This record gives sequence, structure tokens and C-alpha cells, in this order.
Amino acid sequence: AQAKKADNAAESLRAAGHTVNPATEPNIEDEAVSTLHPVSQEVSNLSVAGLRPFALERYFARHEFHAPHLLCCSDCEPLLQSELLSMADNECRGLWDNLSLGYTESPGLPLLRDEISQSYETGRIKSSDVIVVTPEEGIYITARAILEPGDDVIVPWPCYQSLAEVATAIGCTVRRWEPRASDASLEFCVEDLERLCAEKTPKLIVLNFPHNPTGATLSTEDFARVISICMEDDAGVQQPQPWIFSDEMYRGLEHQGTIRLEAACECYDRAVSLAGVSKVLSCPGLRIGWLATVNKKLMERLVVLKDYTTICSSAPSEILALIALRQREEIGNRNLTLIQSNMGALAAFMAENEDIITWRSPRAGSTCFPSLSPLVKRSATAFCDDLVARSGVLLLPASVYSELGDTSSPDRRIRIGFGRSTVPACLQALGPHLRDAAVAK
Repeated sequence: AQAKKADNAAESLRAAGHTVNPATEPNIEDEAVSTLHPVSQEVSNLSVAGLRPFALERYFARHEFHAPHLLCCSDCEPLLQSELLSMADNECRGLWDNLSLGYTESPGLPLLRDEISQSYETGRIKSSDVIVVTPEEGIYITARAILEPGDDVIVPWPCYQSLAEVATAIGCTVRRWEPRASDASLEFCVEDLERLCAEKTPKLIVLNFPHNPTGATLSTEDFARVISICMEDDAGVQQPQPWIFSDEMYRGLEHQGTIRLEAACECYDRAVSLAGVSKVLSCPGLRIGWLATVNKKLMERLVVLKDYTTICSSAPSEILALIALRQREEIGNRNLTLIQSNMGALAAFMAENEDIITWRSPRAGSTCFPSLSPLVKRSATAFCDDLVARSGVLLLPASVYSELGDTSSPDRRIRIGFGRSTVPACLQALGPHLRDAAVAK
């Protein structure tokens, strides 16, 4: 009877013109599912409010929950809820056990904001300098708070699409700070950023170190130079200094021998830092991140804009995020140990297949962006599509960055993620099929 009611409800929704989630209908035919699929041709060609479809997310939507082996994820091994709750101190356990599922405070749970402020090293960031957001929301509302049509923005390239796309939709000119290729690695040179700023002072400079997807980062000296560039007067011309939006979602995943950079929000008054629990703290399903800035006027604008997006965060997610933050050292160390182990397995795999994939170990983060060798005659997209069909292993082609890889050969790189415990099994599944996919036409 319950199934019949569900069927009737689904038919009523369809009759009213609504789309019914095929995941709720396990008996639906594959052909019918394809007409509702979120990466249909109609969606891929759609532009909404000036925003093009998010190529990376649409690629994941097509494959992520069907491919048995994910070797491209940027997060670290997700925690089980039971694991996280076992780490809770008495205060957090009490908050969890007596949790009201009502609305939460718009800026975020005060205890959570306090814990976030304490995670910064200098003591300059106070809880009032923090607003809790979903990470994507943080990118969106910051762009809306700072930018106007005609503004100039510099972004590291390739980048997570929204870091550039929202600015483009607003009507800004987006210029690329591209890395230089050296010994199969990609490195961002501050001299190139200086040149871009000398050509025209930008309204906003986007940073993302450790960088997704390349795994590149800056030296502490180069990072200090970036801050100095923003503080310069541009030969005495009176104009506002650039804003900095610093995507620090991977800060804390520096590999052995790599020094962690300062948070931009702690060393520059016109900087806003984005961070969260998705990557370093293994809790992407909580959808909890935050923005931190000492600039009070900017914070006021962010608060106003959040009322038009999520308004407030999920009450359960805030408590679970608080637990994770209080155990950040334990979780972070676990992930760095896992990354180090996976990097060893990945290095051995790359050495065995160096005629197919050209690679150099990254210095930070949980992703790398190796290039396909000349042996592979087709695009990274065709290569990855073939591999997932042959082996069930999902890699991410450069085309999902809107062809933001090498400027000379834009779809010749692949993103590999190495933050999950399944990496050795993924490599084992990939190995027997890699060469066949490489030489196929």
C-alpha cells in the first residue's frame, strides 16, 4: 500500500510538471533515468544568470556514484559519523544528545565560531571575524560583496570553476595567473603575478594554496611578496588596494618538508580566507565552511548576502563540525599519514607507467595534475571516459576546468586524488587497463 501511494505521488508530481528524483524509484528504466539526468545535453548547454554549468560538478554527477573506483577525489578519507562522535568531548556530546532541530544563528554557532577563531595562529582573528557558510556559498557571496561589473580579477589558472565563473557572470574581466611547467610539475611564479598587477591594478586577487588541482604552493617568501604587491601604492596613484580572496580549503595538507603558509586574513586587512571541514578534516558531507576577515565593512556585506542564500547552517552539521575542529590535530595527522602512504604507492605506479603519464610529486594538498605523454594520441577526456568504462576507475580530465590546463594542449592533463584509503585498490584496478586506454584511438 505504501509503495502504491508513493507511485501515485510520483505520478501526481509529474502531471504537475515536476521532475521526480529517479533515485527514489529503483525500478525505473534506464532510458527514463537518462531523460532526468542532471548532465543531459540540455543542461550542459544551459547558462543561468550568466553562469555556465559547473563542468567539474557535472562530470562528477555523471560518474561519481556509479564508478566503483574513485581516483580523482580532492577530499581526504571521510569519517564515519560514529568515528567522529567517538571523538567528542563531554560538552560536544551533551550538545549532540540534546540537539534541537530548530533554526540556528545566521553567523554560525557561537561555540563553533570561537573554535574556528582559535584555529588561526596569531590570535588576530576573533569569533566576530568569522561567518559560517557552505564553502561554495562562501565563494559566491564574497564575489557578490566585493565585485561590480567592469572590475578586474586575477585568478590562479586552472582553478575551481566558481573562483572565476562568478566574477565573469557579474561582468568582470578575469585574467589568468598561469603556472609554469618545469620537470613535469606546475609552479606559480610571483613574477608573473607582479607583471599582471603592473599592467592593471585588479579589484580582486584570488589565491588558492595549496592549489587544486596541481598540488602547487608558494614559499613563505613568495607569499610575503604577494601580500606586499597588494600593499603597494602603484607609483603613488591613489586607488584602493586590491582585495584578496584566499581559498585555503587545503591548508593543513602540506607534505613533509613544506612549510604551511600564513592565513591571508591574518596578514592583510583586505583579505578574506575561505576554509572548512571538507578536505583537511574529512567531513565533506557536513557542508560546513567559513569565511574569516578582519574587515568589518566586508563582514557586514557578507552577513546581508547570506540571508539570501542559506540564511543559517544545519544544526547537526554545526555540532559535528565543532567536534572535528576540536580534534583537528588528530584528524589532520591521520590524513597526512594516509597521504604519505598513498604518495608512495602512486610514485611506484607512475614509475611503472612513465611512458604514459608524466608526473612529479606535488608539495602539498591531496591532488596532483599530471600530463599525458605523447604516446596517448587522444584528449584527456576521451582517455578518462575510456578508462572508467574499461576499469571502473574515475579520473578527472582537464576539460572539466573549462580547458584550463596547459594553454598549448588544454585537455592533456588529468587530476588524481590521493587522500583516500582506497587509492592502492584504485591503482590496482587501473593498472591492467591503462596501456590499452593509452594506445586506443
